[in-house]
Amino acid sequence: MRTIELKAEPGFDYRDVLLAIVKAPMANGAQGGTQLEAMRADIRLLDKLEPAKPGDKVDLEDADWGHVTNKIRTYQFAISDRRVVQMCDEIIGAEQTS
Repeated sequence: MRTIELKAEPGFDYRDVLLAIVKAPMANGAQGGTQLEAMRADIRLLDKLEPAKPGDKVDLEDADWGHVTNKIRTYQFAISDRRVVQMCDEIIGAEQTS
């Protein structure tokens, strides 16, 4: 299990950025879209992220954490922003909690 904190500041909300990443096909659909099993994994993440509020901590099982880190690593960001890099590093570097 890994825990991530959905930090927020004016103009930047981890939850909003993560929702965009999770909803996008892996590698932004470079292979034409998303497969059913990947969609199921996305929905498991959405079920945890959508009801969360800024500042909430979200527990992710190892499979969910692995899926979101793969999506983060392959996502094609439209901008370069230190806050995005910080968020991604925090999620990828989340320590196992139990």
